[in-house]
Amino acid sequence: GQVFNWAGDRNNHCAMLVDGMLKVTASTSDGREQIVELLFPGDFVGELFEEDATLTISALCETDLCAYPRIAFERTLEQH
Repeated sequence: GQVFNWAGDRNNHCAMLVDGMLKVTASTSDGREQIVELLFPGDFVGELFEEDATLTISALCETDLCAYPRIAFERTLEQH
């Protein structure tokens, strides 16, 4: 249940999911939680080119991530 990123927070990091499973959710206008996506090992975690997170990402079980700063990753993508 630990959260990687809350919707509305600064979007400072991204990651690759090494082990475990994550759920990506959005809040509906009436306050319900809608599952947008499930992430599995090898999946990219985070939202590129967004200053603030629009989705909440949380662990469904014990999870290992390889996390890195979003801005540095975006610069690398732009250069290559």
